Amino acid sequence: MMFTHRYFHHRVPTLSFTKKLPSSSTPVDEIVHDEDQEQLEAEEVEPRRIDLPPVCKPLGYWWIFKRKMKADGFIDKYKAMLVIKGFRQKEGVDYFDTYSPVTRITSIRLVLAIATLRNLEVHQMDVKTAFLNGDLEEEIYMEQPEGFSAPGQEGKVCKLVKSLYGLKQAPKQWHQKFDQVMLNNGFKIIECDMCV
Repeated sequence: MMFTHRYFHHRVPTLSFTKKLPSSSTPVDEIVHDEDQEQLEAEEVEPRRIDLPPVCKPLGYWWIFKRKMKADGFIDKYKAMLVIKGFRQKEGVDYFDTYSPVTRITSIRLVLAIATLRNLEVHQMDVKTAFLNGDLEEEIYMEQPEGFSAPGQEGKVCKLVKSLYGLKQAPKQWHQKFDQVMLNNGFKIIECDMCV
């Protein structure tokens, strides 16, 4: 199978936040306001900028830039995602538990079989920015992202309240949040599969 170059080269080179994207007059800071940023703004999650406690070390971050392509191979939009350097987290300090269950294929087959027998409609959904919804239990500090430091607070760090992509506990925190919402709406978890 042969691929044309327009489908093959989707990566945007690593950039500084203040640089412009290649072959684009759009500054990177305008691209950052995508779904993830809108989600954080909708929930009014303003990072808490504080002085770093004496024995703590802030985690770094990366900006990941991508191009979203249309079906015809042309660029639809540019996306930017802030990812924390979770590989620098220390177990017992920055996180304690990372377990997040995954549903069994037999459970999915059982749900589909019951739906078929009872002539029910099955709906599938995707929660956009799912990992950004988890509430953190641990105290996590992050360097202020380039371009987002408040005037006069450049030397401070961000104390995270919600999960970010890259945190080791992000899947667990999202699962707990999702379970809580489902249970509050009258659903029950079956004993043989924690995801159903």
